[in-house]
Amino acid sequence: KNEDNEKPKITLKLNEMMICRGIYKRNPIKPGIKFINNVDSLFCYTKISNSGNKQEVKHRWYFENKEVTTVSYNIKTSYNYRSWSKKTIYPNQTGKWRGDVVDKSGFILGSREFSIQSINTTY
Repeated sequence: KNEDNEKPKITLKLNEMMICRGIYKRNPIKPGIKFINNVDSLFCYTKISNSGNKQEVKHRWYFENKEVTTVSYNIKTSYNYRSWSKKTIYPNQTGKWRGDVVDKSGFILGSREFSIQSINTTY
């Protein structure tokens, strides 16, 4: 029995992932891991190569280890497919956050942890 036939072929590869303040001309602006709770919103920016057919990818946003938002989109065959999702951040949502990039089977391609700190406790 050939074991290669048992495993699905992995065609997605996460080349870059960051949490940032904005996107300008398809590029991340002000990336970081610590943000202040006056940010309004943040972006999960990714570059993914897909050597296979068009397929679904999800950005999952977590606050204090609870999933708060999932954004799904399709990635066509591409060497470097740039994409991003946007998450509104409310001033009371201080604490630990995480963004995961997940394929259609639930496999985590990448993950980034970041924190939101209260403007009152930052200075």
